[in-house]
Amino acid sequence: MADNFIVIGGNQQKAMLKLKYAERTADLHGILCQSGALPKNSLLQAHEAKLLLATERAIDLGLSHVNDIVGYAALACLFGDDFDKAPAVRRFFARTDLPPVGSIVQMMRELPLVYWSVVQQRGSMVTN
Repeated sequence: MADNFIVIGGNQQKAMLKLKYAERTADLHGILCQSGALPKNSLLQAHEAKLLLATERAIDLGLSHVNDIVGYAALACLFGDDFDKAPAVRRFFARTDLPPVGSIVQMMRELPLVYWSVVQQRGSMVTN
C-alpha cells in the first residue's frame, strides 16, 4: 500500500506555525478572561497583539522551535518591537549556520551583555 504524503513549502510551514500560535494566544486570553484572572480591556488586547506580532516576526526569521519563538517574543518585550533591526542582531539572523533549536540562547551567548544595553537604549529612543 502506497503512503500518501503532502509536501508543503517553507511559506506554508510558516503560515501554519503562525496560525498555531495565534490560536494558542487567543485560547489562553479567553481562558484567563473567563476565569476572571484577567480583565478584558484594550490594554490587555494591545499587549496580546504585540506578542502575536513578535511571534509572527520570529517565524518569519526562520525560528520554529517553541523555545526560540517565546525567547524572541520575550526579547521584543524587553528591548522593543524592533530590537531585531539592530545591526548585530540582523547579522546574527542572517547567518546560515544557526541551529534548528537554541538560536536565541546562542545569540544571547554570542552578543556581549553591553550590546543589549545599547539595544535597549535604542528601543527606548524609538518608543519615546
